[in-house]
Amino acid sequence: MEAETNPTQMRMSLALIGALAGVSFWYLGELFSSEIEETRWLLFASAGAFGFFSTFLALIGPLTLRVSAGAALMLGLIAASLLTLASFRFPEVWSITIYGHEIISYFMVLFLSLPFVIAQMTSESKWRDYEALFDQSWTIVVRYAAAFLFVGVSWLIVYFCDALLSVVGIPYIGDILEVDFVPFVFTGVALGAAVAVVNELSDYVSAFLIIRLFRLILPVFTLVVIVFIVALPIRGVGHLFGDLSPAATLMSIAALVMLFVSSAVDRDDECAVKTPLMSVATRLLALTLPVLSGVALYSIWVRVIEYGWTPDRVDAAVVGVLFLAYGFSYLVPIVRVRNDWMSRIRRANVFLALGGIAIAMLSLTPVLNPKQISTSSQVSRYATGYATAAELDLWAMKHEWGIAGQDALVQLRGMAENDPNLATQLERLDLSRSRYAFETNSTDALPAQGWAQVRDVLPVVPTSSSLPQQIGFSQSASIWEQVLEGCAILTSEGHPACVAISVELLEGNSAEEIIVLFANGVDEVQVIGLRPDRLNARQYDLQIDPTAMLGQALSQMPIAVIDRVHGGEFSIEPSGANILRLESNSIFIQP
Repeated sequence: MEAETNPTQMRMSLALIGALAGVSFWYLGELFSSEIEETRWLLFASAGAFGFFSTFLALIGPLTLRVSAGAALMLGLIAASLLTLASFRFPEVWSITIYGHEIISYFMVLFLSLPFVIAQMTSESKWRDYEALFDQSWTIVVRYAAAFLFVGVSWLIVYFCDALLSVVGIPYIGDILEVDFVPFVFTGVALGAAVAVVNELSDYVSAFLIIRLFRLILPVFTLVVIVFIVALPIRGVGHLFGDLSPAATLMSIAALVMLFVSSAVDRDDECAVKTPLMSVATRLLALTLPVLSGVALYSIWVRVIEYGWTPDRVDAAVVGVLFLAYGFSYLVPIVRVRNDWMSRIRRANVFLALGGIAIAMLSLTPVLNPKQISTSSQVSRYATGYATAAELDLWAMKHEWGIAGQDALVQLRGMAENDPNLATQLERLDLSRSRYAFETNSTDALPAQGWAQVRDVLPVVPTSSSLPQQIGFSQSASIWEQVLEGCAILTSEGHPACVAISVELLEGNSAEEIIVLFANGVDEVQVIGLRPDRLNARQYDLQIDPTAMLGQALSQMPIAVIDRVHGGEFSIEPSGANILRLESNSIFIQP
């Protein structure tokens, strides 16, 4: 199925689609910064938009515009739905982009599926056509690499032109680029037009050169890998990589082995390596794959026996099993000395690639949840005496392992009644604001006598409210020392130049938020926003100088504003989230 042949029309169409992609990403970014409540829908929309546009530009060329759009829409919806489902592993939606390996699975579902979609639409043998799969896989990589190179060059030219015109007093290019959506649109237009041009020159832009370069160094790489394997039993796995993870290093080498072997067997026997040296080197390299994968799995298992499962180890084990399957699929036809060993490797590549896509999809569902597996392992090890309280990764459970980690902490808190060491660890976890502070027991928390002083001198508005005890314990002593210094200053009306406002700005929190204003100089007011930690009722998150100001900057507010707060001259107003209005200034705490 060939794409439309009118070059000008195709360039304009793809440039327009690129512009639409740019506007979409800019708009989604604006929604994210506006703190809308339906964040899971925003995640779904963002993942769907990225999935659609990225796969559409890859499919166009081999497929028509209409077919490409339909296939890209299907892939985008499937991948976005799975990623949104996986986001329910976290109480905060966007944590999945920071602590989740789910993003990698999302990309795998999108991009590993592309060659199969093209082959299904264009080949008589459908998705089983290895020649089509091989060609399209490499072509997608080369097309995108060339297109993004053009985008980079385009931006360099734009900056050069702006600098050149600015010299003669014409700064209009820079002024246009300062408009929020323009950089997104320009990037999209450049990418779309570049993809169109690359498609036109598909006979010239190919992976032929890259594959030949891989073959050039294949014998050397084979020799190095064999020497490495021979050295393994002599040196031991743990002494070969220094501070690097043995499993990750071994699997990286295994991935390179698969890449080199696949480039050697090529799309068919006619294009594959033919000389005796290259054939022998390819066979020997393929035989190293099960060894590398097996040793990687063994190193993972040793760590699991010693420390239990973690999300990283679960993911590594799954990848290791997949690589081991590749290794045996390469090993069997070579050991049997079959003449068709290359064709059997090609056939195995097809089905194992589909297996990789299936595993990626499962890892985004409750069927394969590394965080749940890890927390169950850690709690079980502690309950059965295989791990002490000090050996539990409590910080990761609280901050990185999502809802499963929170559930594990609930179980551990129940067990802490009979274990003072665990109780101490959990207490320190509650008071720590960083992994470093938790692991080094340097919480820098305010001593009890210091907090008593803060409560004595820091007025609270309304007067019926009081400062929660956990605020003093969970924040740095240096913060409260600054507040006390501000309280030592008197306003023109004789009030301490500090005040705390207890307000409800965010819905669904376990307690009210606290806004603290204090003088940090002769004429300046600093603001600290404290919100209850949604994952721990005993701790408050800290936000210094919330920056959503609709009037003056906070640092320019006179100390006299503290007197007006004492007089109740402020209001709570809805604005997506509630805002605290102080004269012409508005303060909100980020959800």
